[in-house]
Amino acid sequence: SEAQAMLCDLYAMRNAMFADVKMAYHEYGYLKRQLEVIEAQQQLLTFMEETIRERYSLGLAPESDLRRIQMRVS
Repeated sequence: SEAQAMLCDLYAMRNAMFADVKMAYHEYGYLKRQLEVIEAQQQLLTFMEETIRERYSLGLAPESDLRRIQMRVS
């Protein structure tokens, strides 16, 4: 019947929407984790830059090390 067909269409739309929401939720979680990793890497590079800058000021590291890390931080 026509009502039965409409009900099937409704269920199909509901299931498709549920699948879209589920996919978006998992993508959000993945992207959130990627952002956390990038932020941790940035913190590590900043720490490395401070360390190399200090070593350079003491004459324990070449200027090329300092320039290389500065390029990676920016």
